[in-house]
Amino acid sequence: MREVMRQQVDPVTLEVIRNALPAISNEMSADLQRASYNMMVYEVRDYCCALVDKKGRLISQNLGGVSHFVADLA
Repeated sequence: MREVMRQQVDPVTLEVIRNALPAISNEMSADLQRASYNMMVYEVRDYCCALVDKKGRLISQNLGGVSHFVADLA
């Protein structure tokens, strides 16, 4: 059995990271919308931006993103 090492993270750092991850996804979304030539992206917002880990697990998704696009991210 593999032993898991747990590291203590202070609450302030945890909150900063917890709030930074969705902010990154939202910035990705804003940049995509601003730079897009496709009407479905810049007007309808028919897309999703997200952060995923190496295994394809969702870490953070932009607010207002279309959820069914998350499956295409992995």
